[in-house]
Amino acid sequence: MRKFVDIVKRLWHARRRLWNSRDLLQYLVFVAIAGIFWCFMTFNQTSQQEVTVKLRLVGKPKSITFIDDLPATVTVTVKDRGTTFLKLLFRATPEIALNFNDYYDERTGLFRVNYSALNSQLRKLFRRDASIGKISPENIECRTTDRPAKRVPVDYFDNLNVSPDKRYVMYGDIECAPDSVDIYGDIITLAGISEVKIAALRETNVDHTLERKVRLQAIDGVRIKPATVTLTIPVEPLIQKRQAVPVQVRNLPDGVNVIVFPGTVDATFLLPQSLYKKPVDSFVAVVDYNAINTDSKKVAVTVGEVPAVYEGVKLSTDSVEYIIER
Repeated sequence: MRKFVDIVKRLWHARRRLWNSRDLLQYLVFVAIAGIFWCFMTFNQTSQQEVTVKLRLVGKPKSITFIDDLPATVTVTVKDRGTTFLKLLFRATPEIALNFNDYYDERTGLFRVNYSALNSQLRKLFRRDASIGKISPENIECRTTDRPAKRVPVDYFDNLNVSPDKRYVMYGDIECAPDSVDIYGDIITLAGISEVKIAALRETNVDHTLERKVRLQAIDGVRIKPATVTLTIPVEPLIQKRQAVPVQVRNLPDGVNVIVFPGTVDATFLLPQSLYKKPVDSFVAVVDYNAINTDSKKVAVTVGEVPAVYEGVKLSTDSVEYIIER
C-alpha cells in the first residue's frame, strides 16, 4: 500500500514538469495529426466486407401459414468505401422489407424471392457505386398453405428416457403442456398424421421433479404450432415403511385346513414419499401347501404378488409354524 502511495505522489509532483514539456506536447500533436490522416486514408479506401441484413415480412394475410421457415437474415458481401462500414458500426442492423404479395405464387402456394430480387432490395441499403457480391442464401423459397389447422395429440412416451437416482422413483402422471398441437400442410399429408412425437429426451440420476422444454420432431411438409412442449416429470424419494401383512396358504387340497403361527408377518418395503401416510395397498405373504414337510414344524413363507409401486419388499421371517387340520 505504501509503495502505491509513493508512486501516486511522484506522478503528482511530476505533473507540472510533464505538462510544460515542449517535446511531449509536440509529440502528442504529431501523433494526433498522424492518427487523423491515417483514418482519412483508411476510410476512403475501398474494402470488402460481409454484412448481415435482417428480413422483415410485411403484408402476409392471417389465413396464410408458412410451412418452411423464412430466414431471419441474409448475409451479403459488399465492396464499398470504409466510411460506409464505419457508419454501419454505429447503426442498428440494416433491414429490408419483403412484401408478401410481391413474391407469393397463389397457384403453387410458394413464396419465392430470387437472387435478382434480393440484389435489388439490398442495393437500396448502400451507395450507388457499391458492389454487391455473394448473397447467402441466394434464393428464398418457402412453402405455404391456406388450409385450416388439424389438432393432434403429442406422444412423449416413445422418446422419453428418464432414470431416477438411487432411492428415488418416477411416480405420478407426467404432464405435457400443451398436450395437443396444431399442424398445417396439404390435405393428403395431414390425413396420414394422427400424432406428433417429441424429440428424444434422456435424463439420468434424477433426484427431483423435472421440467423440460422439448422440441417436437419435425415432419417434412408440415408446420407444427407450437414447435415445443413443456414436460413435467414427477420424481420423489423412496421411503422405507414397515407393515404387518397376512399369511395366506395356497394349493390346499379339498377337506384340508392349515393354520399358521403367526397369522401375520412384518414386511418392510420402499414406497414413494407421497404415499407414506396413505393406506397400503393390500398384499400377502404366502405359504405353499405343497412345500410342507411334515418332518418339520415350520414351512417357508414368501412374498406374494406386490403392487408395482412398492420396491424391495422383505419379510421379517422366512418361515412360520403350522398345524394341519383334516
